[in-house]
Amino acid sequence: MKTKLNLGCGDKPLKGFINSDYIKTKNVDIVVDLNNFPYPWESNSIDYINCDDTLEHLKEPERFWHEIHRILKLGARIKVKVPHYKSIGAYACFGHRSYFHENAIDSLCPTIITSEDNSTCRGFKLIEKRVTRGRFFRWQKREIIWVVEKIFLQEK
Repeated sequence: MKTKLNLGCGDKPLKGFINSDYIKTKNVDIVVDLNNFPYPWESNSIDYINCDDTLEHLKEPERFWHEIHRILKLGARIKVKVPHYKSIGAYACFGHRSYFHENAIDSLCPTIITSEDNSTCRGFKLIEKRVTRGRFFRWQKREIIWVVEKIFLQEK
């Protein structure tokens, strides 16, 4: 059976996932403060992670990525959704600590290795990068969705 996490689930639990958040509610299976390291999952134990509207709340996004790399199995993926820094939603909550451009993933992946298409970094491979637009104002960027896969690159 695949182990799937929904990090920072809030009031949006996902069926078939272990739903976690930093406070206990009826939707939360396990209370985890993602600002405290290490996370309670064993290394190489998770098949998939969903992380919607959570990364922008964390004190140390870089450490989050290192910890995610530790707990994901080889070939496992994480989908991250954050508000775009130009979106009103990025600034609508006092709890937001970080603001992201769609290319921020390039600097958040642990130890970037530049490739011709800038899609690969040490430990992760970028699978998808998408920016959604406003419904009525198409020019308004609303949120960023990144999907990355855990890989290992050989040292030369």
